[in-house]
Amino acid sequence: MLALAAVYGVLGQWEDAATAADKALEIFKAVNGTQGLVSSYAELANIYGNRSSTVRDFDKALAYYSEATKRGGQVQLELVEVYSQTGHLAEAIKAAKSSIQECTKTRNVQCEAVGLVALAEVERKNGDLAAAASSIKEARRLAVGIKDFYFQGSLLYREAGQQRAEGHLQQALKTYQDVISLVEQLKSHADVRSQ
Repeated sequence: MLALAAVYGVLGQWEDAATAADKALEIFKAVNGTQGLVSSYAELANIYGNRSSTVRDFDKALAYYSEATKRGGQVQLELVEVYSQTGHLAEAIKAAKSSIQECTKTRNVQCEAVGLVALAEVERKNGDLAAAASSIKEARRLAVGIKDFYFQGSLLYREAGQQRAEGHLQQALKTYQDVISLVEQLKSHADVRSQ
């Protein structure tokens, strides 16, 4: 059910994502599965805290985050989005750094890179372009071995935003075109697979 919730989220079907995650939560409550509960609460925090979610509710996202952490979940990255979207940038930066430290400790390179991208966005939003550039640069260094297209697209998009913020508009335009090219490439692969 959680995998289904994640797929619905990627597809932008937020109500279906929330329903699937709620069902997963019910199942894990019934069997008292701690890791499943943490994962369910984290997914629900993401669904309700995501900036593009049609069911966005920051209070619910924070409540689900709290439930996940009560059970030992390390889900600070979900909190970064909520804090950032509600203007609590110092808290978002703190949560992102905490998440990155946890990822580094567990040697999860993709998690670390995702955290750095989130941190860069909040640092830029907070007006610290130098720190944001440093975070993006480190994420790019880590990204070399990461094959996740969603992550690569997200990184490119954040790089373009950084370039735009720094006034490098031509480079930003080229990078945005790279994002579009990646999306078109993914779409053509999906079209071929569906035939």
